[in-house]
Amino acid sequence: MAPVELVSLAEEKVGFIDAIYRKADRWQNYDKALAGLKKVLPNNDDLQSVLVKASAIVEFYGLWIFDVYPPSKRLTEYYRKNRKVVINYEHVDDIAKVEFGDEEKSNIKNLKSFASKYLHFFDENGERIAIYDNFSSRALALHLGYGRTRYQERNYEDFFKHRFSNLFNRHRNITSSCPAHYLNLSERGAPSRPGRTRGSLFQAAFLRMGLWALPG
Repeated sequence: MAPVELVSLAEEKVGFIDAIYRKADRWQNYDKALAGLKKVLPNNDDLQSVLVKASAIVEFYGLWIFDVYPPSKRLTEYYRKNRKVVINYEHVDDIAKVEFGDEEKSNIKNLKSFASKYLHFFDENGERIAIYDNFSSRALALHLGYGRTRYQERNYEDFFKHRFSNLFNRHRNITSSCPAHYLNLSERGAPSRPGRTRGSLFQAAFLRMGLWALPG
């Protein structure tokens, strides 16, 4: 049985999140800094440029990547091999497969959170690539009826094509300045369960305005 939508995507809620985003100095300055890097270092086939941009993504989002060289090299090589290809959500899973280690001992890690963020901010078509992380995944799970238990996506394409696009295509009359920020901020502001909150910066406003109601 297909899940039903448990938490509505209300126009009032989306507008409220957009207003929070516009007033959040940290988010605004992070995004402006990343936009500045994209302008100054536009090429994704230059390893040194990619290293700087990848480092910014890891630092700003606190990603657990202790060596940015392998994912930066992976990105650079991918762009060099696909100069005439328009990058979109279908390429994230391939880019996210990064080899760490050396010839004697190596392993492949799936860095889809990093890959989605890098492409979102630094690809020329980045607005078409949604940010993936735990916050976005849990927010989508609530909206699509999976409850607070995190739905495990098989891959990024599953997240984007069957969940992210599904939700926003069902509500084309509702527009957000940045759907990825809406999902991230709305989940940061949601209570972890009835009667208990996370102490989020956005928590009091959510509860006071009644814009987030847990199912059940």
